[in-house]
Amino acid sequence: MSQKKLVALATKILGNKADAQDVVQDVLLKAYQKGQSDSFPWLYKATKDASRDVLRKSVRRRHEPEEEGHKVAAEDASWLRVQIPRTKDTSVLVAKVNGALREVPSIRRGALLLYGQGLDHKEIAKKLGVEPSTVNGRLQVGREELTGALCTKGVIVGAKCLKAKLK
Repeated sequence: MSQKKLVALATKILGNKADAQDVVQDVLLKAYQKGQSDSFPWLYKATKDASRDVLRKSVRRRHEPEEEGHKVAAEDASWLRVQIPRTKDTSVLVAKVNGALREVPSIRRGALLLYGQGLDHKEIAKKLGVEPSTVNGRLQVGREELTGALCTKGVIVGAKCLKAKLK
């Protein structure tokens, strides 16, 4: 089995290597659970199907109106685990935070938003139909991507930005 081939297939479909790696991780876990981890044809088809599902969901989300619950209020962003400065004009800050959040690929943004709503890893996993370990990975990488985007937008500065740039 060649994991690189599966990632290449998923990347070709999704156009994003990070999302592709998440899809392949999910597929490999399911394959292991079903005893199919040595069957490359099964892995290939499962990767193709899972990638298309992710693509379909992201296209569907782009056409749905944005819900107010999916926006981040500057005062309620402690779950992002970054220090967001208090300013008089919070509308600009909120717009920057929401813009940074939109830069995080949808596969990880969904996990971040659910976590921000107070759900724990098991609840997020159930909602997304993935394993809790997958949620852990999505949250970790999503936080890193969000930190980088917040640094780029000038919302946060300092050591976290330097660390994000070095990755």
